[in-house]
Amino acid sequence: MRSDLNYFDHAISNFPDDALDFLRPPHRGDLKEKFSIYANGYPLRTQTAMEEVFELLPKLLGEKEWHHLGGAYVRLRPSTSYSLNHIGESFPEFLSQMEVAHRWIVVANFELKIWHSFHAYQKESTLRSDDLAHIDMGTRFLFQDSMFLFESKWNAAETWKGRNSRPVLKNRKEYSLIFRDRDAVIVEIVEKNSFEFLTLLKTGFTLGEALDKNVMTAENLSKTLHHLISKEIIYGI
Repeated sequence: MRSDLNYFDHAISNFPDDALDFLRPPHRGDLKEKFSIYANGYPLRTQTAMEEVFELLPKLLGEKEWHHLGGAYVRLRPSTSYSLNHIGESFPEFLSQMEVAHRWIVVANFELKIWHSFHAYQKESTLRSDDLAHIDMGTRFLFQDSMFLFESKWNAAETWKGRNSRPVLKNRKEYSLIFRDRDAVIVEIVEKNSFEFLTLLKTGFTLGEALDKNVMTAENLSKTLHHLISKEIIYGI
C-alpha cells in the first residue's frame, strides 16, 4: 500500500514551482515545502486510516495482498471527503470489482458495519427495563442507528471477535447483532430465529406482526426485549 501511496508524495515533490502561483502564500515558510510536509505524511496517515476501519481483513489477507489491494484502492478511488475517516466506504464495492474471493468482500462489509456502528449518532433512550410491562402486540420499536444485523455464509463475527489471536475464517452460516454500548461496539452471535425476529422489528413490523411470522417462546421474547432495552439498542416505542 505504501508504495502506491508514495505516488502522491512523488507528485508533490516534483510539482513545478510556478504551478502553485495561484495559491495564497503561507505566513511562514515556503508553499512547496508545506505541500511536501503534507505529502510525506500522507501515505502513513492513509494506511493507518484504512487499518482503523479494517482490523481483521489485513490479518486474513496477509501483508503482501493487503498492501496490493489497499494500495490499488486508495490510488484508483481517492477519498473525496475532507476527512480520512470515510476512506473505507467504497472498499467492499471495489473488492467486488477486483474479482477477489467473495469471503474477503464479506469480511470487508462486516468491518464497515462495525465502523458505522461506532460512528453512528446515539439517541438518548427514554425507556427502562420496567417499560416491558407497557408493551403490547401493537407496539413498534425504535432502534439506534448504531444497531446492525449481519447474515453471512462465513463466520465473520466469530473471526472478528478473535482478531487479536490467530483468526481463521471458516465457511459456516452465521447471524450476528452489532450495536454500540457506550464507547465500544459489541458483536453478538445470535440464533437464526432471533435474527429473523429482530429483522422484522427493525423493518417496522409491530410486535404482534413479527410474532405471527416468527414464533418465539415467552421466555425468549422476554429475555430478548429486556436485552434490547437495557442496552439501549431500542431507544423508544
